[in-house]
Amino acid sequence: MAEEIVTRDEIRAMRRSYSDAGLETLPENPFEAFAMWLKDAHKNTVIVEANAMVLSTVTQIRRLILEQFC
Repeated sequence: MAEEIVTRDEIRAMRRSYSDAGLETLPENPFEAFAMWLKDAHKNTVIVEANAMVLSTVTQIRRLILEQFC
């Protein structure tokens, strides 16, 4: 294997706990939760493109196909 730029231990250390992220106080309505998140992200000067995101979904068929290759 080629020399690792980032070690597995360094990657593990990047992981953060979300228990203090306030997820327990999110509105039940996911659209309200998203609106709150987008508003906060837009105000944050560190976040350049608050509207950039990824949505991933998987169907049962694709899941079965992926399981065959893993």
